[in-house]
This record gives sequence, C-alpha cells and structure tokens, in this order.
Amino acid sequence: MSSTNVSGTGRRIARGVAAALLACIAAYDVVIGAQMLWSAEPWRMAGDDTLWAGLGALEGDLSAAVEAAMRRIGAFSLLAGLFQLGWIALSWRDRRFLTALLALQLAIGPVFYWIDQTWFQNTAYLSLKSFMGAAWVVALVLHAASWRES
Repeated sequence: MSSTNVSGTGRRIARGVAAALLACIAAYDVVIGAQMLWSAEPWRMAGDDTLWAGLGALEGDLSAAVEAAMRRIGAFSLLAGLFQLGWIALSWRDRRFLTALLALQLAIGPVFYWIDQTWFQNTAYLSLKSFMGAAWVVALVLHAASWRES
C-alpha cells in the first residue's frame, strides 16, 4: 500500500469523524427541540439551575407568552438539527457541503456562545454546551486536515 493510499484513508477517516461529531451535535438539537415542543415544562429543558427554570411560576398571559416562546425555540432547534443532519448526509458525496456547514456555524456560533455565556453562566447546561463547542472545534480541525494534500 502506498503512502498516498494511507493518506487518502486518513483523510476519509478524519472527514468521517468530523461528520459524526457534527451529527451528534445536530442530534442533540433535534432531541432538545422535540422535548421543548412536547414537554409540559419546556423551560426546564436546559436544567433546573438555569435562569429559565423559574419561568413556570409566571401566571396568566405572561405564562402563555413564555410557553409559546419556548415552544417556538424548540421548533427552531428541531428544524435546525434536522437541517444539519440532512446537510451532513449530503456531505458524504461532496465534502464542500460540510465545509459550507462549518463556515455557517463559524459565522453564527459566536452569537450562540455569547447568549449561553450571558444567560447560563455557572450551570450544567453551559458545561454541556462548552463540551459541544470543543467537539465542534475538533470537527473543524479534522475537516480542515482532510482537505490537505487532496
């Protein structure tokens, strides 16, 4: 086996691991989105130690508005996760799709990071999101490495 074949195999493995990491993150979005849509208390999906956990104590129209907003966030999360899973599936045939997805996430990710840092400081949810962010960076590096020498 020549070094070119080994290098090509390594690139395919790197690309596959990158796609798998991104698919896990997207699957999380699908699950959390579905839970927020159909849960009796969607504001608890990020945990009991978050700012949102107390929203269930609201009453009247404000309570209904908060519940509707949380369900819309859930619908958005579900849609975003399904979209990403579909996009990742397309990337098996053409790695430029994964590059485009990573570029989009790189453009939007800092906004989500800022929101998470602002509203979920010192919570288990922020720890999970930080871990997912680190996994995303690993996926980015692996995907970039898969483009080298090709």
